[in-house]
Amino acid sequence: MKVLVHYSPSPCLEVFEGARLRKTIKALCEKAGIAWVDSPLSKPDIAHFISTRDEAKLRDLKEVGVKTVVSAFYCEHDPDARLLKVKDDGSIILPKKSRRFLESADLILVPSKKVKAFCAEIGLSSRVEVLRPSLFSYLYSEPESELNAGLRYFAIKPEDKVCLTLGSYKNLKGVKTLYEIARRLPEVRFFFFGAPRHQGSLSYSLACATAPANCRVYRLNSGDLFRSLLAHSSAYLITDPAPDFIGTAEAFASSAQVVAVGPNALKRLSDWDDLYLSYSNVEEAVKYLEKLYAGEANETIMPAASFAKTLSVSKQAANLAAYYSSLLEGENHD
Repeated sequence: MKVLVHYSPSPCLEVFEGARLRKTIKALCEKAGIAWVDSPLSKPDIAHFISTRDEAKLRDLKEVGVKTVVSAFYCEHDPDARLLKVKDDGSIILPKKSRRFLESADLILVPSKKVKAFCAEIGLSSRVEVLRPSLFSYLYSEPESELNAGLRYFAIKPEDKVCLTLGSYKNLKGVKTLYEIARRLPEVRFFFFGAPRHQGSLSYSLACATAPANCRVYRLNSGDLFRSLLAHSSAYLITDPAPDFIGTAEAFASSAQVVAVGPNALKRLSDWDDLYLSYSNVEEAVKYLEKLYAGEANETIMPAASFAKTLSVSKQAANLAAYYSSLLEGENHD
């Protein structure tokens, strides 16, 4: 079996969730003993895609008999890998372009049972199966030297109270919620990461210009530094309505308390309701975070960290291999 793992983001787009997912798929293949390639000229048996940018390539390969797979809804903060449109109230829309791309594939892999149910609700015609987000082993036991790299880069002292968040600079409501929480917790250092399409992004510049003094805004161009910072964060805050599967799973593994504020598609689409806390407004979230940083809050860190261990690449590789094999063997699935 030979698998083409393809994702080619815009040359202007910095490394983000799509690239992270591509790396994970390759790692799953390696763990399962499956050869992966980067070029269609290598005559793959299966082609695995992430972005609607590659719809034409998917169709071309399918026409010559290559089985096609799409990983869907894992990367909804990535401008080139997102498939959904999520409104401020958390309602979800699948654009026509995304539907066409997904229905062109022989198999769609999704991160949860609720997402699979969502696909059935909207009438997707392709086969849909669940492959939960996969995590690398270093997330559970990263060397101290690597963890300290983030402390040095961001000038964090051991006693600093840190809160990390991931989102879209264009989602003004989510940014406003984050900044309001940061202003009410001046003793906490907030770090906001996102993915602008280019260096001159107006939304990124605006997010930087309006951020409170205790909130720093960064482009996510180093996964290592991001994870190092996450390991030193007491809280991982979600204020963007888009479902955040990869970031949330990494927060679970890093023992950061995940706190969602306001309408969020993660609640509808994930199977993780018992593993994070959700608050309807800023006031409730601030009260909880005050208790968390004072060491007085109830937490979901322990069950979340335990769950994260089930998402390791070593444990997930066999599941992906089984899905690939079923495609080549022509099995029928309900």
